[in-house]
Amino acid sequence: MATSRTLTLVAAALAAGALSAAEMPAALKLKADQASQNLMSRRQGLGLDEHHAFQARRAHGDELGQFHTRLKQLYKGVRVWGGEAIFHQDASGNELPATLELRRNLNLAVAPTLEAKEALAVAHQVLNPKGPYAYEPTAELVVYPVMKDLVVRRAARGRIDRDDMTVSR
Repeated sequence: MATSRTLTLVAAALAAGALSAAEMPAALKLKADQASQNLMSRRQGLGLDEHHAFQARRAHGDELGQFHTRLKQLYKGVRVWGGEAIFHQDASGNELPATLELRRNLNLAVAPTLEAKEALAVAHQVLNPKGPYAYEPTAELVVYPVMKDLVVRRAARGRIDRDDMTVSR
């Protein structure tokens, strides 16, 4: 009976996953806010300007006593697709190296050109669904950086190798 109850609690904890910022207990929210402030103070060193910010998305502690905060990157208050930072602390509260996947060199207006209702209508027309949606669709304005591989001819060798490839972000 005790084993069954323990497995149920473990299953419930696994199903719940990491806590979102809105669901965080006060202690986790405080650590998440500290992580966001820490990254904000390092913006320039990360190659980001004053238009960039971070918002806690999820936070959790692990079996080693470490704490991890997943933060989404914002540009002028709009979420940047693929822009994320994970702030790590050890069991003593010491900062560990952050995991960074940030989008830099953004310079664009973020005012939407379509209302959410219009964007949903366009998406519906393009998707042309053959039945009802599983849940009500929503629209979100995001910065979607276009990234591409460029081939740069560095020498007249007659062939292209990995030294000729750069990633434009």
